[in-house]
Amino acid sequence: MDYNSKKREAENLVGEDKYVDALRIYSDLYLVNRNDVGIVERIRFLYSRIIEGNYDFVPETAEQYVMR
Repeated sequence: MDYNSKKREAENLVGEDKYVDALRIYSDLYLVNRNDVGIVERIRFLYSRIIEGNYDFVPETAEQYVMR
Protein backbone atom coordinates (compact mmCIF):
# COMPACT_ATOMS: atom_id res chain seq x y z
CA MET A 1 0.00 0.00 0.00
CA ASP A 2 1.41 3.38 -0.93
CA TYR A 3 1.75 6.52 1.20
CA ASN A 4 -1.40 8.29 -0.03
CA SER A 5 -3.64 5.25 0.32
CA LYS A 6 -2.39 4.71 3.89
CA LYS A 7 -3.16 8.37 4.57
CA ARG A 8 -6.71 7.91 3.26
CA GLU A 9 -7.12 4.78 5.36
CA ALA A 10 -6.05 6.71 8.46
CA GLU A 11 -8.50 9.52 7.66
CA ASN A 12 -11.30 6.99 7.29
CA LEU A 13 -10.44 5.60 10.73
CA VAL A 14 -10.55 9.12 12.19
CA GLY A 15 -14.00 9.53 10.68
CA GLU A 16 -15.06 6.32 12.43
CA ASP A 17 -13.61 7.57 15.76
CA LYS A 18 -10.99 4.81 15.77
CA TYR A 19 -8.29 7.14 17.00
CA VAL A 20 -5.79 4.57 18.28
CA ASP A 21 -5.76 2.68 14.98
CA ALA A 22 -5.45 5.94 13.04
CA LEU A 23 -2.60 7.07 15.28
CA ARG A 24 -0.70 3.86 14.54
CA ILE A 25 -0.98 4.46 10.81
CA TYR A 26 -0.03 8.13 11.09
CA SER A 27 2.98 7.17 13.21
CA ASP A 28 4.13 4.81 10.46
CA LEU A 29 3.57 7.53 7.86
CA TYR A 30 5.62 9.96 9.92
CA LEU A 31 8.56 7.55 9.84
CA VAL A 32 8.29 7.44 6.05
CA ASN A 33 8.03 11.22 5.56
CA ARG A 34 9.09 13.35 8.52
CA ASN A 35 8.63 16.55 6.49
CA ASP A 36 4.85 16.20 6.13
CA VAL A 37 3.55 18.85 8.54
CA GLY A 38 -0.01 17.60 8.11
CA ILE A 39 0.97 14.24 9.58
CA VAL A 40 2.39 15.89 12.69
CA GLU A 41 -0.79 17.94 13.12
CA ARG A 42 -2.96 14.83 12.81
CA ILE A 43 -0.79 12.97 15.35
CA ARG A 44 -1.18 15.86 17.82
CA PHE A 45 -4.94 15.93 17.25
CA LEU A 46 -5.33 12.18 17.71
CA TYR A 47 -3.13 12.11 20.77
CA SER A 48 -5.16 14.87 22.42
CA ARG A 49 -8.44 13.10 21.57
CA ILE A 50 -7.17 9.83 23.02
CA ILE A 51 -5.97 11.54 26.21
CA GLU A 52 -9.13 13.62 26.67
CA GLY A 53 -11.44 10.73 25.90
CA ASN A 54 -9.71 8.37 28.32
CA TYR A 55 -9.08 10.58 31.34
CA ASP A 56 -10.02 7.78 33.73
CA PHE A 57 -8.30 5.11 31.65
CA VAL A 58 -6.23 2.59 33.63
CA PRO A 59 -3.93 0.73 31.23
CA GLU A 60 -3.69 -3.03 31.59
CA THR A 61 -0.80 -3.64 29.19
CA ALA A 62 2.42 -1.86 28.28
CA GLU A 63 1.01 -0.96 24.86
CA GLN A 64 -2.03 0.66 26.43
CA TYR A 65 0.25 2.57 28.80
CA VAL A 66 2.33 3.89 25.91
CA MET A 67 -0.79 4.91 24.03
CA ARG A 68 -1.99 6.76 27.15
